[in-house]
Amino acid sequence: MVILRLLPFLLFPPAYAGVPLSTSAVAPIEVDSRESKFESDIAEAERQINELARKNRLSNVEKAGLYREEAKKALSFKDTKQINKFSKLMSSKEKAIVFFTKEIELDPNPQAYHLRGVTYKELHQFENAKKDFTTAIEFKDQTGKYPFEYSRAEAYRLRGMVYKAEKDYPKALADLNAAIDLNPRDVAYSYGDRCDIYLKMGRPQEAAKDAETFFQAPVISKRDKEAFSKSGQCQALAEAGVTVEGCKDLEYFKEWERDFLKRTTPLQKADKNGGN
Repeated sequence: MVILRLLPFLLFPPAYAGVPLSTSAVAPIEVDSRESKFESDIAEAERQINELARKNRLSNVEKAGLYREEAKKALSFKDTKQINKFSKLMSSKEKAIVFFTKEIELDPNPQAYHLRGVTYKELHQFENAKKDFTTAIEFKDQTGKYPFEYSRAEAYRLRGMVYKAEKDYPKALADLNAAIDLNPRDVAYSYGDRCDIYLKMGRPQEAAKDAETFFQAPVISKRDKEAFSKSGQCQALAEAGVTVEGCKDLEYFKEWERDFLKRTTPLQKADKNGGN
């Protein structure tokens, strides 16, 4: 019997910072037409920021910071109403993209590009996300140096996750390798990501090494290690006959399957009977 896959382990991304790309190269966002206040909200925020900048004689960089704050507000939006909740959550991210773009127009900076890339990724606008992450990776300051090395490694990791979502595993692997090479300690969660990519490429032994490194990394919390021990990655390793210290064994996943079937079979019968 094929063992049912557990939900993939959701890795928690570290704090974001990012990098530059011409705003004209980014495709227009698709505004949710059901959110009637979208354009008026943007216009009102822009009016207030322009007024504040005029009164206080703010520089472009300072004004850009105000747009960053508006983007943060949009991303922290929590809808308390259940009606049309999905639409509202989507448009809040789209608003954040508008504000990040306005920030970039005033002050092209690594963090704004990175944060906009993250938001595009969450909206599954993968081409735009890859453009912003690529800019983050290639960005250099006026001295020709790469600022924010940690952020650059994180941009590689996140672009790799986009390639993984697109099932382009060779490119995903290349980006995860680059992230780990740049900053193995601060992107320790990348080992869990790369473990999954190795498994999808049919390379369980290399996946096992990354799983072991994940469990040994001191920066990864006990809770996250426990979650990973029950993840689809550990299940796939167990099925492949590969033992990794920290992962649950094959019997655990078989027992989980039996319990799952016990819980779901009565529901399936009820649904079937209800449909007759």
